[in-house]
Amino acid sequence: MPLLENLKRQFDHFVKSPQDILDEDVLPQANHFQISNSIYFQKNENETNLKKGLAFSNSFVEMHKSAYSHGLEKTYAIETININSIRKLHVPSPKTPTPSNEPVPVFQLPASNQLEFDFGQGFREWISPLFLDESIRSLGLTPLAEKCLEKNGKWKLRDLLGNNFQDLVFLKGMGQGHIDEIQSTLKNYVNNRSLQHEYVLSWESWIKSLSATFERKKSYVFLEKFDLCDLIFLTPAENVEVKRLVAEKKEAWLAEAEAYFLADECQASVQQRMQEMVDAFIKPWMMRRGGIATTNELTERLKKVSSMQKWFEPGFHFFNHLYFKERPCFELYLIELEPGLFCANTTLAQLYQNMISKSYSYFYQASSRYLMGHFLTLLEHEYLREGEVFSHSLAEKMLRSSGKFCVRKGMSKQLEIRLLS
Repeated sequence: MPLLENLKRQFDHFVKSPQDILDEDVLPQANHFQISNSIYFQKNENETNLKKGLAFSNSFVEMHKSAYSHGLEKTYAIETININSIRKLHVPSPKTPTPSNEPVPVFQLPASNQLEFDFGQGFREWISPLFLDESIRSLGLTPLAEKCLEKNGKWKLRDLLGNNFQDLVFLKGMGQGHIDEIQSTLKNYVNNRSLQHEYVLSWESWIKSLSATFERKKSYVFLEKFDLCDLIFLTPAENVEVKRLVAEKKEAWLAEAEAYFLADECQASVQQRMQEMVDAFIKPWMMRRGGIATTNELTERLKKVSSMQKWFEPGFHFFNHLYFKERPCFELYLIELEPGLFCANTTLAQLYQNMISKSYSYFYQASSRYLMGHFLTLLEHEYLREGEVFSHSLAEKMLRSSGKFCVRKGMSKQLEIRLLS
């Protein structure tokens, strides 16, 4: 029996909820003692009274401390405040509405430099600006303004510059909003560039001017062969049409564009511009360095005077292939002394031929060679006997540039000249 009671007690303890177990741990069972007289509750009551007494004593201490104060401690503490640390109360002022109709910038022609003197062709080192012959499509105007200008015969930037913009009001379909747009866009595009002189060669403007009056989508397809299609701005509709272009239609467009670019008017314009470019950028430069230059030197010169280097290679190839039969575009306007060697004028050409013929007469044998300084002295004596002027630097440059002689350092570690085998 005691064993069964023990098992039952353990089973009841196991089945009880955690809250019942907690109550048993906190409160003793009532059958062991009287709750009203229990030591447990007497102890808790004593602890509660003790806490109340401590709280009363603490409040008495605080009251004792503040009983003899005047209560102005916080007011007197203001005397120690730094005035610079006080932040002012900022009341935002009401914003004034900005006028929406801002004045449109009026286009004005750049002022010309009056101290520049023009001594004529062959002495000037500038050309007439190429961008003036560009199409108005380069401005990126709205289709309505662009179409209105083209209908009234204004295809190039030259047609817009120098005119009174208020006269455009009388054009059919042109409003004041279009005029303001043209003025502001033209001002940003010209960007204070001179309208009389251009000191660099703009290949991109030159090519744009050639296609000013031709359909831009066909120009785009044609210039794509030369990696110049980025110069032509297409509308979204034209761009889609070009991408969906079939092979047969593309060939027809290419033939039509080639016929346009090879027309007599375009060829005459290219010839005139190329002559102007050679006279301004190449011949004066050649005269400063003896009047003689090789093909590579002339090509480097054109690259140096180009406004944008990235357009030089495709632009140079475009003109050489289309107008000069794969020859350098400057050959036609210079005098070719030897293959790959050019001079600026006929006087230098005669001087060169005379120098080479006299120098060639000193080489009686193919193995003959002279020290360069001694050879120039022999030539000088011969020129003086004939009463002609002789220049050591020019003579040395001609002999070095000639394809008939070889000027190298010899065994004596000095310059020697011999015939080129």
